Amino acid sequence: MAAQTQPLLQPTATISGQLLSPTLPEELIANILVRLPVRSLLQFKSVSKSWKTLISDPHFANTHLRFDTTITNQQLIFYSSKTEEEPYNILTYDLKPLFEENPSTCVKPVSFTSLNTNKYCLLDSCNGLLCLLDKSQRCLRLFNPSINFKSKRSPQVNPLHWCISYCGFGYDQIDDKYKFLAVLKNLDNFSETLTKIYTFGEDSCKTIQNFPYNYAVQFLGEFVSGTLNWLVRSNQSLTILSFDLNKETYREVLLPQNDVGEDGVVESWTKLMIIPHEKFRSNSLPAYHPWIVEPLFISENGVVLLRDIPASKFALYNLNTGGVVYPSLSRTLPKYLPVHRESLLSPQW
Repeated sequence: MAAQTQPLLQPTATISGQLLSPTLPEELIANILVRLPVRSLLQFKSVSKSWKTLISDPHFANTHLRFDTTITNQQLIFYSSKTEEEPYNILTYDLKPLFEENPSTCVKPVSFTSLNTNKYCLLDSCNGLLCLLDKSQRCLRLFNPSINFKSKRSPQVNPLHWCISYCGFGYDQIDDKYKFLAVLKNLDNFSETLTKIYTFGEDSCKTIQNFPYNYAVQFLGEFVSGTLNWLVRSNQSLTILSFDLNKETYREVLLPQNDVGEDGVVESWTKLMIIPHEKFRSNSLPAYHPWIVEPLFISENGVVLLRDIPASKFALYNLNTGGVVYPSLSRTLPKYLPVHRESLLSPQW
């Protein structure tokens, strides 16, 4: 006779003939929960007091951020308005439906109802935290829409008669601080500039070495591994200006000169993909029209989400087959479209 299969988990006891559920070690429960999506964890906070305490713990939130590298908690976030008369709303597109649903199925965005978008301007996103600029007070605030966390307001970033020319927001992992850099221009004297950095939680902004270039291609610096990066023009050529958030210093990173990635390049470049421009160039655009596609996300199975800038739409390019599909969206894409990662973070200072 074959041996009878035993269940993996045995009931611990019985009361009045009813089986009690097996008790799992707290460490095992934590290891399971830390791998789940943010939205599931928020629902599970109502399971028990101990689960709510665990999921609300800052250490758990930081650990969850390290584990969560999948597409499940990734979103595209942007400002949009249906008409010129309507106020702008902060909207998000979940990335997962863009990759998995039928391209002909219209994907609709989700609006943040808990944020007064007439008061704030969205600057960027890092680790699930949105960096917002208060339009009237000219100060900053962090906002985590997943858990409706809002930080205290920062001191005033740009004084009266000064505007922000370039800026960047990112995380200094060494000091465990979130920082914002602003390049300011005097509206009464355009030749006068000032560069400030604000560390969230401090009482004042700090003036640092001025931004060493007069012209950057993009307004917002790209956050990469503790640095903010701008494409800048130097002596009729382009280079990358990188700002170290911990050291608060600048350095140049030269663009690759050939396919290998050496030849005077400060750091060796790695080629991730080749995207044939013939796949995307529109016949309706003139030959001199600047053609740009911006990679936004690469899935585990080799599908790249691109923003076709001249056409103002998304494209999914399969690196394995060379196929291209265009997801159907209910809104026209804006110029700036950062990837937002849902998290449980609520930094306290």
